[in-house]
Amino acid sequence: MTRRRQGRLALQIALLFTAPALSPAATIQQHFPADGPESAGETRWRIEWSIERHAGGSETLVIRNAWFSRAPGDEVHVLGDTRVAEIFVPYHNGNRIYDISNFGFRMVDLSPRDLGPMCITPGMICDRSGNQTQSGPVAVEVHDDSVRWMDTANRTRRGQKLEIWCALDAANYRYVMLYEFRDDGSIRARLGATASNLYSSNDDGTTHLHCPIWRINPVLGGRDQLLASEVGIDTNRLRTESRPIREESDFPFEPRRFTKLRVENPGGLNGHSPPNPIGYELIPTLSGTGRYFGLGEEFTRSDFWVTRGDLGELRPRDLPSYSNGEPLIDQPITLWHMAGALHIARDEDFGPVDYDSSDGLAIVAWAGFELKPRNLFSSTPLFP
Repeated sequence: MTRRRQGRLALQIALLFTAPALSPAATIQQHFPADGPESAGETRWRIEWSIERHAGGSETLVIRNAWFSRAPGDEVHVLGDTRVAEIFVPYHNGNRIYDISNFGFRMVDLSPRDLGPMCITPGMICDRSGNQTQSGPVAVEVHDDSVRWMDTANRTRRGQKLEIWCALDAANYRYVMLYEFRDDGSIRARLGATASNLYSSNDDGTTHLHCPIWRINPVLGGRDQLLASEVGIDTNRLRTESRPIREESDFPFEPRRFTKLRVENPGGLNGHSPPNPIGYELIPTLSGTGRYFGLGEEFTRSDFWVTRGDLGELRPRDLPSYSNGEPLIDQPITLWHMAGALHIARDEDFGPVDYDSSDGLAIVAWAGFELKPRNLFSSTPLFP
């Protein structure tokens, strides 16, 4: 048995005696433009976050609540509890790792040297209560987000984003859990995997995926009155198709249809003329998708799941039993999404001689999704 396997086994045993830990929520508020006075802010995010042991397993960075202000005094409760609920790692050699549910991994303590250079405002390291510190598990940064728009007169607006991130100490792996809250109301969630390799080999049996599964609870100002739809395009008929999701369901991602999930609040209308219900769309950023057929791997057969918002339903491996056809009308809903980052060994993962797993590192590989506003604004945000 290798040292890493021994370490994982020890962590599994320790997990049996570890009670779930609930940390107090911390709050971050960020106005945009972030380099201007708060009184001149056009939009703003207010985020409650915590670090929790997910279902008694490894720690995960939880966005407990997120509110977005489209204008001063105009705040919308966008998200409730949102988190990485599992990291499934299937190897070609048959090895299966569940880095959240099968272990008791903790977050790495970061320091100011882990922050990027000041771009918009200085970054900071926070302790578990949200206090600024020199050593803690959470990094908060505000960065430029490239071109937001450019008009026909060649006027340009660059975007800005608030980043909240941490890193899970998962034996030989480090998992970067990153949430980006942008000035136009969009959100991006990503998981980055970087590591010393598990095996001292570049054989194809070491090829594997890192599959984060997010558990997302939309609110949109009306948790019990949301309507979900599966949306895609038909390129043969040249039309958009929207299929209401009235009961618990699961869906594969279909590249030719550009599949996405849409959630709307029929009772929350924007100020457009005519008014439209505010909503968000979950858009995957997939390079591929994994399907596995071992015992208990049925949850990998779909990329999207929509279930009732039951706070006791936490384990992605149990999704087939959670999704049992219960009606979703007038019920809180939970969205689940599985992404995947593929790792095929290459010389860049190791040192200059042979394939020693203790020499060299696998560069970070990312998997994630975007939550894009739909009719949240009554007109183009941040324009002119």
